[in-house]
Amino acid sequence: MKAYLVISGNVQGVGYRFFVKSKADELGVNGFVRNRKDGAVDVFGLFKDEEHLRSFLKAIFRTSSSDFGLHVRGIKIHREDESGFLDFGGFADFQLRL
Repeated sequence: MKAYLVISGNVQGVGYRFFVKSKADELGVNGFVRNRKDGAVDVFGLFKDEEHLRSFLKAIFRTSSSDFGLHVRGIKIHREDESGFLDFGGFADFQLRL
């Protein structure tokens, strides 16, 4: 199953893309992570099933009490059969994009 995620919060300039890539590699998720011009982060992933997606979401949701640290405010989830979904095709690994 494919999912397109939009992560909002303080997620740029704090190493979040590298963190997401490490969790994707750890959990066996293929796809990519990239910064958006609006300050959010895009993630496109290929998941085994809904439980695999939930495990990934739990792993990448991080908050900080610091105003300057990594803080995920929200994650919009667009599954492949829902509106707002963008399909980027297949991936053999997880990529870090600009």
